Amino acid sequence: YIKDPKKAIYNKIYNKTTVSAREIIDSSDSKSTGSLCDMNFEYNDKPIVVDIPQPSMNLKKYKMSAKSYQKLSKVFLFLAWSFVSLGVLLVPVGIILIVCGVVCFFVGRTHKKVAKLKQYNQTDIPILRDLYIDDSGNTWEVDHKYDFVRIKVTNAKFDDFKVNQHIAFVIDGYCDEPSSVRVFANYVSIGYLDDIDHRRMIFDYIQKNGHMVQAQFSFLSKENVFIRIMYYHLKAS
Repeated sequence: YIKDPKKAIYNKIYNKTTVSAREIIDSSDSKSTGSLCDMNFEYNDKPIVVDIPQPSMNLKKYKMSAKSYQKLSKVFLFLAWSFVSLGVLLVPVGIILIVCGVVCFFVGRTHKKVAKLKQYNQTDIPILRDLYIDDSGNTWEVDHKYDFVRIKVTNAKFDDFKVNQHIAFVIDGYCDEPSSVRVFANYVSIGYLDDIDHRRMIFDYIQKNGHMVQAQFSFLSKENVFIRIMYYHLKAS
């Protein structure tokens, strides 16, 4: 707390709401007559059915680096400006140049978007595995995993995020409220989990002994932020 109070507070929240969240649940039961989410909700160990949207742009077909696409975008946008300028001066012959300029503009704008997305989504951070070994040496085996789960972003600086960066969930409210499961990244609450099935599933997993939830960013853009959620159980030794 003395060296870095902000980080200390975040670590305390993170630890209390992922692996050891059951401690919070136990204390909340003793202090209130109500409950976070529905305490009578029985999870039957079957995967929930979730309509998972896909990112609007597939980066796999764009093989070059973010810097290369950034340079290409500048070239095409410059050509677009040049063609349109010459076309206006040479009307009506310049109509062809204007058309070329418009095409270059759209290509350049697409490359600019690709460059930005690649900056967010290129990283060496590893993807969560089906078998997860914690700091204590315990082995956790995945039950269910979901990719491209969209979150509602309310406060975010996208330049600080990276794909596969780990995030934390904080239960705050009731399951029928969209903001009941908040998402934390870089020690800051960036938004909340909007899907009620995942809210209930997360709550159910973190209150059970031998169960755990881990999550990380899976795709980043300023239009949408997607996360990967992994539901684990403690593997018997």
